[in-house]
Amino acid sequence: MPRLTSRSTLHLLPEDVAAGAFPLPFYARVVGIEGDEVKFRSFDGEEGALSRSVAARRTVTIAAVNKMGRVSLLRRPVAVTTGDPEPKTFHGQVVGVEDREVTVESDGTQIVAQVDAIKVVAPVVALRLQHVALDTSEWSSADVDNMQTAILSRVLGEGNNEGSRSISCILSGLIDEQNHPEPSAICKWVDPQSGSETQFSLQHALDYAF
Repeated sequence: MPRLTSRSTLHLLPEDVAAGAFPLPFYARVVGIEGDEVKFRSFDGEEGALSRSVAARRTVTIAAVNKMGRVSLLRRPVAVTTGDPEPKTFHGQVVGVEDREVTVESDGTQIVAQVDAIKVVAPVVALRLQHVALDTSEWSSADVDNMQTAILSRVLGEGNNEGSRSISCILSGLIDEQNHPEPSAICKWVDPQSGSETQFSLQHALDYAF
């Protein structure tokens, strides 16, 4: 881990700083150190401060930040395509980031992949599809994109769709009915802002979270 200096780059968590100030993990640059306080500016231009001891544990190299596109993927809902010789696309949440490697939790399984294999999706999409593995021999990248868009439209009632909370209605015609997850299927999710892990049924996520 790089040493903390007045020119350090940090990978910060929302719970590291003032409550409610940042909704997601983020990268930032140190702009000043005064005693036990470290001041920073995020790559989006937001400013804040945290303790020196916490900042020292969050230092990363600028090279690592640039490889990630200067946007933290930690705790974000994503689709990841990986596997050899028969790649599959999985959906889940990023639970670890190191250099160019990202760890995604999908239906209780941790998948390590390169950042290039990751795509951020809406939380409702990741939750609906985390119980399904999509074989790339049957699902092209465009097919997966179209399904993700259709799910979001059906949940939100966009276009010609009526908003629905029924899992079977949301997934109807998109994937085989035998692959539809049960409404009672348990989802594990890390709250992006607090870092606490929660468990809830898939139907609960549809009814109350989105």
